[in-house]
Amino acid sequence: MSITKRIKTRNMNNILLTTVKNSGHYYFLISAARAYLMKKNKKNYDIQLFKKKNYVYPIFFILKNIFTFIYFNPTKIVNFRYRNYKIGRYTIPMIFKKYNSYNSKTNLFINTLTSFYRSCCIVDSTREYFDEKRIDTIFIDHCMYENGILLEIFLSKKIKVISLGYPKGIFIIENSKKKNLSYERIIQIDNKKKLNEKQLARAKKALREITYNTEKIPWMKNIKFKYDNFFSNDKITHIVYLHSFTDAQLLYGFDGFLNVYEWIQFTIKELIKNKKNKILIKAHPSIFHTKFPTNFIKYDQKICNQLLLEYSNVKNVNFIIKPIKNIDILKNINKKCILISHHGSAILEGLYCGFKCISSKATLWNKKYRLTNSWSNKNQYKNFLNRKWDNL
Repeated sequence: MSITKRIKTRNMNNILLTTVKNSGHYYFLISAARAYLMKKNKKNYDIQLFKKKNYVYPIFFILKNIFTFIYFNPTKIVNFRYRNYKIGRYTIPMIFKKYNSYNSKTNLFINTLTSFYRSCCIVDSTREYFDEKRIDTIFIDHCMYENGILLEIFLSKKIKVISLGYPKGIFIIENSKKKNLSYERIIQIDNKKKLNEKQLARAKKALREITYNTEKIPWMKNIKFKYDNFFSNDKITHIVYLHSFTDAQLLYGFDGFLNVYEWIQFTIKELIKNKKNKILIKAHPSIFHTKFPTNFIKYDQKICNQLLLEYSNVKNVNFIIKPIKNIDILKNINKKCILISHHGSAILEGLYCGFKCISSKATLWNKKYRLTNSWSNKNQYKNFLNRKWDNL
């Protein structure tokens, strides 16, 4: 085949756009995605890197909306739009991914402006790709952050998206019906189906397995869990499960709180108003785990230590910072203890053990399952926190 013919044939290939370079561990994912598309569509695919560029216009747009960022109203920030695309929900996680956003209002303001500028530029970067008809699929990484903007934009243009996210795993999705699809709607478990006896038995066995053998969960296998009989205490009224402060905030959407730090502060301050409450706050095992020297873990440790210091003199608040299995606590406390989690799977373990639970509607399962007392805003949450066990 001549060079001219080869070039012409190559130019007729479809394009798999990707937000990451086809190298390292992404090489296997992108290569697998390409092979899948070639087999399914009977076409060849070239891999092309999506380029994020900087533009001038977003600077003026942000300056025009400067008061929105100064006053930082949560609802307005989450729903902030640029060129009619909802970018706020995906920009907030970028802001609170930075540790110094928690240290001062000045840092928060600067990080807000720079993060929103970057998000606006991402929107503008997409425009040059829509005239290229050969692009029918894009591989997008880390959609819980700014790349979630790309997910929504490309789906709105009927371009298929390949991505991954817990609990869904790797997925391919297209928006043939032009629905408003967000990342959280895609990855949430929301399809109810009846299980037969065999499936139900298998599900119960799996839930029991992760409840009693937590170290078998992939991201927990390197943690050396400890046991402490301090928790044999019938007087504990609430257990609150602490999550990462910096990693993937708003992963499952907005529920009135912009980040976990805001949520835990609200929770503690509301619960300690009742002097009869005895609150146990359990940090996620990875927060103080030395084998995970990532920036996220280091930042989480610092913020958690600030929280410990702030409430060190509050007698009815205790913290667990050691890696202790949830089941070792649950089997030693009163069944009338209320379990509270923003979005953690520890709630599923609590439900399995027969506890009443409070959690956000922004969690890995859809609220239509009615597994817990789930809140959609701060007022609902406050109402749940002030209810007695019998009224939950």
